[in-house]
Amino acid sequence: MTDVSDTQPCAAWECANNTATHEKPLCYEHWLDWESGSLEECGRCHWLHGFEAIVFNEWSGDFVETAGKVLGDQDGFLCFHCTIVTLDKSGKLEEAFQTMRSDTAEVARDLYAEELQTKVPPCPPRVELGRQARYVYILKNNDASFYVGQTIELALRLEEHRDGRQAQTRGKDPKLVYFEEFVGVRDEVNLREGELAQLSQSGVGQRQLRRLIEQFRVPLRLIDLDA
Repeated sequence: MTDVSDTQPCAAWECANNTATHEKPLCYEHWLDWESGSLEECGRCHWLHGFEAIVFNEWSGDFVETAGKVLGDQDGFLCFHCTIVTLDKSGKLEEAFQTMRSDTAEVARDLYAEELQTKVPPCPPRVELGRQARYVYILKNNDASFYVGQTIELALRLEEHRDGRQAQTRGKDPKLVYFEEFVGVRDEVNLREGELAQLSQSGVGQRQLRRLIEQFRVPLRLIDLDA
């Protein structure tokens, strides 16, 4: 059980939950958001920001790229506030306004001026966050049938199949013939597993799986395991 004295604010921007810790820096709700790709860490303030900030990052390419170049990471994620502050401190904010229509620039000046007055508190100290990898995999049984599954521990899951702990592959000498890796996109994993499982249920679908597996194997045959 976590000691209450060790708790700290969640590292998600504007979250009021104080149940996070240095080792687990997000509340449960925002941890799920992080794992699903709905949160991104700002490369300047290090707070984790959600959907609106991600959309701004995608649709304000010139602003974010310019600020990223100033910070030495033009491909990184920057929140709205840090983009504006960085452009202002580098003297490039006015240059950005020149690229806007006059009516848009007028509104933006007021908005950005207000943002420059905002004081962002330091993000709580924490471990570096990483997203968990998930795998969708295909096994081929000795009766020529296929099994489709997903796991976060591919080697361990394969061992469980070999030990007969999965009823659908027990006694069928299952062989791993294909896998795909996903990071932080649980919905995509579920969707892909469903697609492949559906294919495995029909002769036509199985033919598509065989073609997919063969394409997967082609570059692997180039590897010299004895090198």
